[in-house]
Amino acid sequence: MPQMDTGIEDPEKKKKKEEKAREKELKKQKALEKAAKLQAQQGNSSKKSEKKNVKRSNEEDNNAKDFIEPETPRGEKKRMPAQMAKQYNPSAVEKSWYEWWEKTGYFVADAKSSKPPFVIQLRWL
Repeated sequence: MPQMDTGIEDPEKKKKKEEKAREKELKKQKALEKAAKLQAQQGNSSKKSEKKNVKRSNEEDNNAKDFIEPETPRGEKKRMPAQMAKQYNPSAVEKSWYEWWEKTGYFVADAKSSKPPFVIQLRWL
């Protein structure tokens, strides 16, 4: 026989519903607190990264002022600066070296050499 709705709730069911509602409310509060905490951390980290970027740009400016690349005539051994750059710049470094390497014969194989052949295999993926 189906139960009739008398409008009176079982006290145990009412208690369980209230507990579930409280648990749900607690979960919502925790989620909101966590979101606020993450947002605060992201705000702090962006400020930190801005400070780092400013510091890096200042260091780069100082390095650019200190670093002067001496002019190397074509085909001669590269002239090195007194102060080295903090970052490797292949175009500035290798343009002078390459011609000197070719001129001195570094890329020429010696057919009369007694050394075993050496091969490097490159594999493109």
